[in-house]
Amino acid sequence: MVAASIGDLRERAREAFRKGDRLAALDQWMRLRNAHPDCLDAYLEPGNILVSLRRFGEADQLLGDAVIRFPDGPAASVAYAMSAHHQRDWTEACRRWAEVCAKFPDHQEGFVRLGETLRVAQRFEEADEVLAQALTRFPEYSGLAAAFAQSAQARGHWDDAEKRWNAFRQRFPEHVAGWCGGAEVLRNTGKSDQAEELLEQTAERFRSDPSFLLQRALNATRRGDWPAAFERWRHLKTSYPQMNLGAHIGELLTSWRFARGEGDPLALSAVPPPEFAALAGLEDSSGLQHGAALTGRELMMQFESLGDHCEFGLVQRHFGAEPLGLLRWSGISPHNLALAIAARFEGVGEANHTYVKLGAPGGEYFAGDKRWFFMHTFLRSSEFSEEQAFRKACQRLYYLRAKLLEDLEAGNKIFVYKKHRGELTEAELAELLGAFQSAFPRATLLVVRVGNSQHPPEHVEAISPYLLLGYIDKFSDQLAAEYISHDCWERMCRRAWNIAGAIARGDEAASTTLCEA
Repeated sequence: MVAASIGDLRERAREAFRKGDRLAALDQWMRLRNAHPDCLDAYLEPGNILVSLRRFGEADQLLGDAVIRFPDGPAASVAYAMSAHHQRDWTEACRRWAEVCAKFPDHQEGFVRLGETLRVAQRFEEADEVLAQALTRFPEYSGLAAAFAQSAQARGHWDDAEKRWNAFRQRFPEHVAGWCGGAEVLRNTGKSDQAEELLEQTAERFRSDPSFLLQRALNATRRGDWPAAFERWRHLKTSYPQMNLGAHIGELLTSWRFARGEGDPLALSAVPPPEFAALAGLEDSSGLQHGAALTGRELMMQFESLGDHCEFGLVQRHFGAEPLGLLRWSGISPHNLALAIAARFEGVGEANHTYVKLGAPGGEYFAGDKRWFFMHTFLRSSEFSEEQAFRKACQRLYYLRAKLLEDLEAGNKIFVYKKHRGELTEAELAELLGAFQSAFPRATLLVVRVGNSQHPPEHVEAISPYLLLGYIDKFSDQLAAEYISHDCWERMCRRAWNIAGAIARGDEAASTTLCEA
């Protein structure tokens, strides 16, 4: 009877979660926990839900209680460590994973996680030591051997990484990770042709494996073989539609369009599949009307990010939109944006104003304008010297500046700005609006803030014909992209688009109604 009761309550909680009602699921789990305090699931599953809701304090309390109540197995301790991991509190995450390893020394995955977390925390020597010692105890565990190779790779110690992946393939030849990891190291050291040869050696064995197909597609992109890249990405997307390939395909399209702009013959001749052309907005969308029933992708193509940081660019990607934009992947303060707007971005792309900076050994270059902003380049130091990256950065900044000015002058888009750190003050807002009104009087600015009791999430108000204030429930801040409120952003943007359309038509009553809705 007790078992049936537990099963019934558990199923109710899981059914509520499957329907997307996380609050109802939490309530059901609390009922089960109150009735059956020794049911482990009643701690772990609601703890994970609380993490997904960013209610980290409550999650830690619940999962910490589970660690004490269920000391005999690793599940509670693992969930507790993962909570710190999701919070990106790497010091605490390292401490919790170390406790997992100390309390459950036969839990092999705990050592993998500890090594990975130490690596993210930039504690590379400790990561190597933990993984090397664990490998002596568990030499046949492929997960540890892979983490050991990735540890060297993350540091940019390419020779060590290549040796470790070679050793991995000798010990575990049937594991696709060794071939993919080896190819990735070769690609990241500018040896994409050798990476292609390595992948071809085992193409027959892993021809349907998604990790293998991903590496082949990435390698074609890195080599600038645009026809092969389009075909490989199309094949992967078709074969595994559940894979989240948005970031990869977005980078593919960005790199391809820049290559076209630089006169690359292969890029000029390559034709992207229709679905990729749609993502890039290459079809004519000038006829889209305010108030029309736009898809999520069509809607997001009507907006352009002015910063600060990448959140809105990732929202666009989530809905299948990959527009090119000067500030889509940038960091820029409200004051600097106002200065740049007032100056009409004069000098952006000129050598004396441009800089490039390496983010990490073997990693990506960042670039920007010394006066105003920095941005991702998606150029890696293993492929390009600093001089080459600088030259490309100047070309790209100059091109993107011209495109942004054209869009600002036309006034057909809504330009989105959010402040990354802290609240946007009224003085900062006034400075931004003044710069826009002076330099681009037809451009509509949408400033996004976190909602409150007076301005609930998804509310949009027109402060003036060309200034909209929009509100969402939360920003993702430093957390992973999975914490972005995509649906809230979409509904807020749709309302802003409709209000801007009503204003453009001179329909004051409609715009007022939309603002108040």
